Amino acid sequence: MVIFATAMQRAATIDIGSNSVKYLVVEYDEQKIVAVQERVEITRLGEGLSTTGILAETAIQRTIRRVRQMVRDLKSQQVNPIFIVGTMALRSAKNGRDFHTQMRAAHLPPVNVLGGDEEARLGHLAVTSTLQLGSGKKSYCIFDTGGGSTEFTFGQGSSITDRFSLPVGLVPLTEKYLTADRPPRKAVMSAMDEVFESLKMLDGKQTDTLIGIGGTVTTLGATHIAIEPYDPRKIHGIKLTTQAIQALRERIFLVNLEERKRIPGLDPKRADVIIAGVLITQVIMEKLKQPELVVSDAGLRLGVLLDRLKLNGKPFSYSTEWESIT
Repeated sequence: MVIFATAMQRAATIDIGSNSVKYLVVEYDEQKIVAVQERVEITRLGEGLSTTGILAETAIQRTIRRVRQMVRDLKSQQVNPIFIVGTMALRSAKNGRDFHTQMRAAHLPPVNVLGGDEEARLGHLAVTSTLQLGSGKKSYCIFDTGGGSTEFTFGQGSSITDRFSLPVGLVPLTEKYLTADRPPRKAVMSAMDEVFESLKMLDGKQTDTLIGIGGTVTTLGATHIAIEPYDPRKIHGIKLTTQAIQALRERIFLVNLEERKRIPGLDPKRADVIIAGVLITQVIMEKLKQPELVVSDAGLRLGVLLDRLKLNGKPFSYSTEWESIT
């Protein structure tokens, strides 16, 4: 009997966050799923949202321009389907309808705005599908620090035991305390105090393993090993100790913005918000009493694809011809 191999199909997720818009392209068939390309654009949709409660018109327009270009590029590569999801900025803004109206006017696909719990669930799906988490008796916590919020999922084996979203993110923390070219110690300590208060739901929580997903921890991982250009195959699964995070803090905090942009491995587009990312990561590790965290490149965008295409359980890998567009 001759068995004919099925052609690989292409699909993508576009993730509209408070700080950035990103897409992930995968190829898949009945046997496997392979990540082949990603793109990241910093658009700051959540700029000013924490103080005004609304999305700025300029932020809406520049975000939609980037989404339009991404959709065009993906369609030119015969990528179909394309799933578009939104997170904290779109679920909390009073004028979120304005964004959807302008998306329709631009003849773009609708945006599925995820609740915090759903965002955490999809991140959990990506992590448990791509990382070996050891014995089913071991507990773990997955966190994802984004532009406007941080999602937490506690689990054991393949089961979720708790999940929640907390309103502490890179953009509002930076706007409130860390706008100086080199933030003074007093501002950094005030930001740290706010993070401690915002993450008080973690007090008393316990876990065996801490896992970080999303652009904050992958940027810290890339900076730690100084890789350029970004390569998820070298990041996925590496560990960052508290000593490594402290060393990154000393390198990042003691220089001005232009010098931060030149640090190997640190995406220049994230140089202004990475101080907030370091603070949030440090507080999470301290509250959960974890000496190290595991970095996962697989996160929300992959979770959406696994869920929507019903690919959970299929072997996952990164393409040897991986392409990252920034």
